[in-house]
Parts: sequence; structure tokens; C-alpha cells
Amino acid sequence: MEKRVIFFDVDGTLVDGATGIVAESTKQALQALRKAGHILCLATGRGMRSLQLGGFDKLIDWDGYVCNTGQMLYDHEKNLIFEKYIDANAVYEALALAKKNKQVMLLEGKDHSILTDEADDYVIQTHEFIHEELEPVAEYDGFPVIMMMVFAPMGYDYQTFDQISGIRAIPGMSAFADIVLDGFSKVSGIEEMMRALGEQGYICFGDSLNDIEMAKHADYAICMGNGHDALKAVSDHVTGGVDEDGIWDACKELCLI
Repeated sequence: MEKRVIFFDVDGTLVDGATGIVAESTKQALQALRKAGHILCLATGRGMRSLQLGGFDKLIDWDGYVCNTGQMLYDHEKNLIFEKYIDANAVYEALALAKKNKQVMLLEGKDHSILTDEADDYVIQTHEFIHEELEPVAEYDGFPVIMMMVFAPMGYDYQTFDQISGIRAIPGMSAFADIVLDGFSKVSGIEEMMRALGEQGYICFGDSLNDIEMAKHADYAICMGNGHDALKAVSDHVTGGVDEDGIWDACKELCLI
């Protein structure tokens, strides 16, 4: 069997967003992929601290981590091998815009994250979706920001954030958008990781809008059955849902295990 590099999204792909549970069939698929000699990596909007809090770093002996939508990369031993922060001017502009819109923001640094105001319904809804506790409320003091989140109703148009130089908004599968560095994506992180691994070509599993570029550049892209229609449209294969043995079934159908 040919060895392949396989990248997995986390929320809605490895873990069920409704329950926060990783299916036993998914765990078994990861173990079988490892036994078959494939190179397994994560590609996620989450930061390393979030992965560790959720225990996702321990699902398998991962070969690499593309975190924060390509802005932070870690090797097999979780050593930081690449980092890129948002310019402080863009952070302050985003904060001013969110305040004008009466929206709460989350600012993520390397060692801690803060909420800019008390959690509203959209913040609570999003944290229930990612199954994480609320960050403390604090005033931004200028610490280096990796990425931001802004909270609003599903379907909200975040275009005004895209107009801030150096950043762009990627709507999530709950009541939020990730605010990331313009020019960075899971693809840019994957390309950097592939150079570090000395490999070419990859397969990917995903479910959401921030997986579209990753899918377009993959040798073969699999979208979960619960995934966004826009991702399904650009993927090579649509498997079952995250709670329907989707990863296991796809791996068997594609003869990866």
C-alpha cells in the first residue's frame, strides 16, 4: 500500500460538534492508518493549547500540527517550527469595529486568550459547539495575537472585517468567524509542513468553509456528510457524517486501510 500524507480537520470532522465525542470507529481508523504507515497530521483553526485541552493531540501519534489556520506549525514533538502573528494595528482596528457593532471578540495569544466583553448568546453558542470553557474577560494590553474570533448570528456578513488591511474573516459552522492573517490558510500551513516532512501531495478530510482551499489543493479531498455544501462541491468524495462512521468508511473505500 502506498504511503500517503493525510490531513484532518478537527471540529465536525474528527469530533462531533453536537456531542464533543470522537467516534470509536474514527479512533480505530486512525490506528489502522498509522499501522498502514501513512503520515498523519492535523490541520485546524484551533491553537495547540486548545488541542491539548480537548485531548485531540493524544488521539494518535501525530506527525505534525497545522494550527490557527496555518499561522502556527508544530512538529511531531510539538515543537513550534513556524509562527506568524497579526499586526497590532489590524488588531486595534478589528477591536474598534467590533465595539461599534456591539460584538464580542476573542483574541488568541500563544499562552492565553481573552474575551473583550461578557459572553453573549453567540459566544455561548460557539463555545458549546467547540466544547470549551469561556475565556476570561480582559482588556487587550498589546500581547501578540495569533488570530481572533468575532461572534454574530449564523449567516452574518463579516465583509467589513475583510476591509481591514492584513486580515480576513472566515465564517465558521457556528455563531462566529475566525479572523486570520490575509494570505494565510490551511493550505499555506500544509505547504510549509510538507516541506518540513519532505513529502509531496496529500489527502484531506474536512467539513467547513475554512477547509475549501485545503480541499482544492489536495490530491484527493474527502468532505464529511455533515459538511458545508460549498466544501462538498469542491471535494472528490463525500462520506458519511462524523457520527456515522464517515472517516472509517472513506478510508476503507479508498483502500487506505
